[in-house]
Amino acid sequence: MAEQSLEERQAQMRTRMKARTQNQPLDKIVTGAEQAAPSDTEQPPDNPIAPIPEFGITKDYRGISISREQLYNLVWTEPIVKAAERFQVSDVAVAKACRKHDIPVPGRGYWACLVAGQKMSRPRLPSTEEKGIRVRFLPPRKPDPVVKVKASQTLALEDASKHLHPIAKQTKAGFDKRNLDQQGRCYPNVHFLDVRVTAGQIDRALRILSTLLKAANSCGYEIILGKSSSSDRNERWARLSVDKIPISFNVKERVRQTAHLPTPADQKLVKTGQQYLIPSHDYHPTGELTLAITHPWTSGIQVSWQDGKRQRIEDTLANILETFRVVAEKEQEALRQREIQAKLQAEKDRRRYEEQQRVERLNEQLKVWKLSADVRAYAAAVEAALLSRLGKPDEGSELGQWVKWMRNYADAIDPSTRDDIGRERRYW
Repeated sequence: MAEQSLEERQAQMRTRMKARTQNQPLDKIVTGAEQAAPSDTEQPPDNPIAPIPEFGITKDYRGISISREQLYNLVWTEPIVKAAERFQVSDVAVAKACRKHDIPVPGRGYWACLVAGQKMSRPRLPSTEEKGIRVRFLPPRKPDPVVKVKASQTLALEDASKHLHPIAKQTKAGFDKRNLDQQGRCYPNVHFLDVRVTAGQIDRALRILSTLLKAANSCGYEIILGKSSSSDRNERWARLSVDKIPISFNVKERVRQTAHLPTPADQKLVKTGQQYLIPSHDYHPTGELTLAITHPWTSGIQVSWQDGKRQRIEDTLANILETFRVVAEKEQEALRQREIQAKLQAEKDRRRYEEQQRVERLNEQLKVWKLSADVRAYAAAVEAALLSRLGKPDEGSELGQWVKWMRNYADAIDPSTRDDIGRERRYW
């Protein structure tokens, strides 16, 4: 038999792929001649392959899922790399899912052997005790695009410290250079503006905030002073109120972290057994400031600005001020949506409570109704016993009065004879 050319092998491969898309078995790879004259005795495999576009893949809020059997068919119909594209995950994630659910996968070189025209077989899908297993994939969530708010004007930075906004002046007076955080930045004692910078950047940070506050006042925004006694950190520092929406912000200096270098003071600490006081890192100022809106949290827009190679915070103050307005609008819309959801939830709770009250009322009515039926049945049984022994009983006798009272009591407690059982919640 002459060796087949590459074109002939490729033609046979296309024929086999077409056969698989038509739900033909893969356990036996047929050539073009065999496909033209199929055998009448050929039996279908135990694991038939569904058409490629189907595979029972479903998508909902929990991710993309497929049955265990269909995933087995899929990974033996096309390479795992292509199968992973259907679930919007990596081929590693699909391979892990197959191992977790005991699904055999093609080995290395399987698809190359098929292209070369070799006859390949696949193992059977192992059975499991649990039926109806669905394999679920969670595609990575795409982050919302960040929109940079741009204003139509620019703001001039304050030139001298004597023109600072009153709150900026009070913040400057509250700085104590001995008060340092863990990264060596100064912060004010008073709770006016949230500023954490090194000593060399205090004046610049306050000029930036002073310009921002003055522009905010001209736009009609209010300044809310911080409350040092508040348990909420956002309320401890000054905030801007834009359309009655408080917005928290701060200015921080970025520091560079390096491994701590031992000092003579560290040696003294070691000698006194206080080596736990030795820091593990040293922090070095960079002079790069970051202004950020910290509350309320908003997605989809830029809420943090920092010094870069081409632009500094001073150049973006107008955009920052405009962003405050956009954040306030988004928060107002979020508040409206939360209010709507709260009303819907309250209405749902009210209906659930009323339904629960109806069920409880019905159960109590059934209990009393069954009691009235039992009383009537008992009265009839007593009367029948009297008839069998004494004949027709005297209604004025003690037993006759007792039977009459039982029937009257049953009529009195019977809820089915009342007109107010559907209106009143507790009528007895």
